[in-house]
Amino acid sequence: KSDAVSLALHELSSGDSDSNVTGKLTFFDKEAPPTITAIVPSFAAAEPTQTGHVDVIGSNFAPTGLSLRCSFGAQGEQLAIFVNGTAVSCPIVPTTFIGDTVLQVSTDGGSTWSEDAPRFTFYDPERPPTLFSASPTTIDVDASPPTTITLAGANYA
Repeated sequence: KSDAVSLALHELSSGDSDSNVTGKLTFFDKEAPPTITAIVPSFAAAEPTQTGHVDVIGSNFAPTGLSLRCSFGAQGEQLAIFVNGTAVSCPIVPTTFIGDTVLQVSTDGGSTWSEDAPRFTFYDPERPPTLFSASPTTIDVDASPPTTITLAGANYA
């Protein structure tokens, strides 16, 4: 379980007066990898000079300094920015790769990574999306909604 709490610390000085110091604690299970439930946005243009960030929402994130990392699959890793126990910010890796990859987070420097993460898509900003197929190809107008239509193609974002 990952929670952030405020804590008031009392510091005693040599004069027996106390002063309040506040801070935040993050509780996390260091034996378990983080869990990712959403990536916002879940896509970015494939650019060799990429400078954007994505917000990663989930649980069991921790402020582990240089050990807090984001991986964009074979495209590379970046240091993550801790937001709180349920969110980190990941700088998007510079890449020319077009397609889907897995975005994962590690709190232990890359020894273990989050599992079953949502896909992240790099698209070509110079090319329009391409539709290969739609299924079903016909719909009965008298049928009760909802009808699911599946579109297959490339360069969707």
